[in-house]
Amino acid sequence: MTSRISVLLVLSTVSLLAQRVSGPVVGYVSSGATLQPVLGVRGAAILGDAIPVDASLTMLAVSPSQEYFLTSSADSGELSLTSTETGESRSVKGAMAGAGRAVMSPNGAAALLGANARVQVVTGLPDAPVAGPSTDVSSIGAISALALSDDGSLALLAAGEGSDAALYSVSADAGLRWLGPLGQDVRLAFSNRGRSAVIGGVSSNEMWVLGDVSGDFAPRRIAGPENGVAGLVGVAFSDDNRRVIAAHSGGVTRVQLDDSSTDVAACACTPTTLLKVRGDSAFRLTETGAGPMWIVDGGSPTAHVWFVPPKAPAADGGNE
Repeated sequence: MTSRISVLLVLSTVSLLAQRVSGPVVGYVSSGATLQPVLGVRGAAILGDAIPVDASLTMLAVSPSQEYFLTSSADSGELSLTSTETGESRSVKGAMAGAGRAVMSPNGAAALLGANARVQVVTGLPDAPVAGPSTDVSSIGAISALALSDDGSLALLAAGEGSDAALYSVSADAGLRWLGPLGQDVRLAFSNRGRSAVIGGVSSNEMWVLGDVSGDFAPRRIAGPENGVAGLVGVAFSDDNRRVIAAHSGGVTRVQLDDSSTDVAACACTPTTLLKVRGDSAFRLTETGAGPMWIVDGGSPTAHVWFVPPKAPAADGGNE
């Protein structure tokens, strides 16, 4: 059933499709009540015109695969899925009403929804979405970070503040399960198509890997301030799961998991996020705005940081 989010959103998807025909699209970025295409290719891309989205929406989340985005209507609470390929929008049956947050799995095959101290997993995205049962997580307090495995079978939740922070898992088999203390705010990410996870400590600037989240809580430290990590803002696995990537105030640090070697890519920016865009382990480091948006290619032999200008670059240069 096609979802009528709003006349404005329907018009927005038409505009989005019109922009796609002008050339290749690196991905889509959302900021507030706008959605913007990144037009072009690596090192030669620009931000397309902002596509207005209904400002009354309570949530807009773009899939890491860039194939679709999820929205939640403030009026009906309905969760809708819109294809970036066709512009078709439809409701996701059985999804919890009024979701204010959606965290995607690494490849976008599943999403973790949050609303009113409950979480719910939607699998089969984008073609055949199936909404599972919701889980009450009110007993663990305010949730600061979430992550979801690609098969949707396992979710990680960090709850509590500062020294009281702890890590929990949610699964259909075990329900809500306490894993262990964290002692600080963290950032979380699952491996691609796997059950390993990385934990990044915001105050300690350290990173740990959990080999199997469903097993014993035995995190292995893989990096810290001695590896250039300072002001950590996000963590992720590379597409092949051979590296862990961390965005921090100094740029990007990559950790090779087989030998623990590290390399650091500086950025003429202050990273504020680490969100997947199209490309081999390519992640957005900053938000859209008056200045350029910075992206790191984390899968190349040497990590490379490049920027996307807010408008067409000058005729005498590129945007490397």
